[in-house]
Amino acid sequence: MIKLVKKSCLFLMILVAIFTMTSCGDEDNNGTPISIQIYTENGRPYLNFGRYPQTVVSDENLIKELEKITETNSFGYIEYNGEEYKKHVADPLFYYYKFPNGDTIVHGQIYYFKVEPIKWRVLKASDGSYKLLSEYLLDSKQFYGSTPERIIDGNSVYESNYEYSTIRAWLNGYNGTNYDVEDYTNKGFIDIAFTEEEKAIIKTTLVDNSVETTNYSINPYVCNNTNDKIYLLSYQEAINPLYGFNSDGVYKDSLKVAKVTDYALASNCIIANPNNNNMAGEWFLRSPDRFFGVCFVSFDGDVTGVGNCLRDDCGVRPALEIEYTIQ
Repeated sequence: MIKLVKKSCLFLMILVAIFTMTSCGDEDNNGTPISIQIYTENGRPYLNFGRYPQTVVSDENLIKELEKITETNSFGYIEYNGEEYKKHVADPLFYYYKFPNGDTIVHGQIYYFKVEPIKWRVLKASDGSYKLLSEYLLDSKQFYGSTPERIIDGNSVYESNYEYSTIRAWLNGYNGTNYDVEDYTNKGFIDIAFTEEEKAIIKTTLVDNSVETTNYSINPYVCNNTNDKIYLLSYQEAINPLYGFNSDGVYKDSLKVAKVTDYALASNCIIANPNNNNMAGEWFLRSPDRFFGVCFVSFDGDVTGVGNCLRDDCGVRPALEIEYTIQ
């Protein structure tokens, strides 16, 4: 009962904080002031910020019009009637996967996905700063996909090292060639999902990668803290009751369950049960569990290890913090 009261009080504080803010004075690429509205669903606060390909286009007439367009904008999107669309070659994990509309996803077939606002769950609000977690799994990405062990600055670096991971470089648009990762400069998630003006209100966060953020009191695979705009949650953050989560990692927590988007499903994401249209996926955390694996959240919302870093079917659920000048 005490825990419930504390969580309810905290949630009320979040609501009070966020409802005092409706917009900030920054502008997007078109010179239009950025306006971010806070709304609630099932008693939880959300906001929309940035955009990403999400829903598959099923309208045949629209598809015919999109097929005529060969030019894309600076984000790689097709523009049509004031909307943006992503042309994408499908790579589903299994041949029998279907979109929620019932259409089977054909490997190698071209689909178009509508670029839509990213829905973020507000985990914390304090003094004009808002910690956010994507409500959906937006894409798939390996945690790290190359050599099992690297020597960097004379030290052994394993696959589960978040500092030198593929997923961190991709999330933030870093050049990872110095540590055997692709160069994601200007083509990372942050570059695709946000305008320059939106990037400006995303805080650079000191990401705590210490042993205290993992599921062990002794963990030889932890890495240095990092300074990033976009990051994955740690094990401890994923069981933090102050964020609304159950504090027991093995508890099947419905608030940790995340569905994949149509785009993620066509990009190799695994889902719980395609036969009953259960679109829940699995998603990586940043905390190492073994030298070859990290913790991840399962279909049922329990936090488990080991998620093999080479897995390319885990969904990406980004977290970030934004800061406003409250009007």
